[in-house]
Amino acid sequence: MNRFILLAFAVYCSSGATTIAGDFFLRLDTIGYVDKPASEKTPKETILRSIEVIARPKSAFHGKVTIGTQTLSLAGELRPADNGGFNVQIRYVYSIDTGTTVPTEDGGRKPVPDTSTIRTNIAISAGESVTIGGLETKASESGKPKLKSKARCVLVLTKYEPND
Repeated sequence: MNRFILLAFAVYCSSGATTIAGDFFLRLDTIGYVDKPASEKTPKETILRSIEVIARPKSAFHGKVTIGTQTLSLAGELRPADNGGFNVQIRYVYSIDTGTTVPTEDGGRKPVPDTSTIRTNIAISAGESVTIGGLETKASESGKPKLKSKARCVLVLTKYEPND
C-alpha cells in the first residue's frame, strides 16, 4: 500500500514539474476575408478558422478538429533553439468537403475534398506571432461584379499556464 502511495506521489510530482517546466500553447489562425467586392478598398479581416494544440519542447504534437464540412489538422515538433526561442516544424492541412465523389474499385464512391497544405520550418519565440503563408484571389463571372478573397496563416506561440 505504501509503495502505491509513493509511486502515485512520484508520478504526480514529475507530471507537475514537466508541465511547469515548459508546455506551450500553439495556435494557428487563418485571418482574412472571403468574397468581398473588388471595389471595396480595405475589407475588414476576421479570423476565418483556428486550431490550437499544447506543445512540449523536444516532442511531437498533433491536433485535429472537424467543424461541419471543414477539417483542420496541425502537427509537427517544437525544438529548442540556441537563442532561447524555438524551431517549429509545422504541417497544417485545411480540407473542405466539396460534395464531389469518384467511383472506387469496389463500386462505392469516395469523397474528393478541396485540400490546402502548408509544410514549413520556422523560428519563433514565446509571445510572438509569425505569418507562415497566405493567398489572395480575385474572381469574376460574366455579368457579375468582381469578388476578392484574402487569407493568411499566422502561428502564435505562448507559454501554457493552466488555471489551477
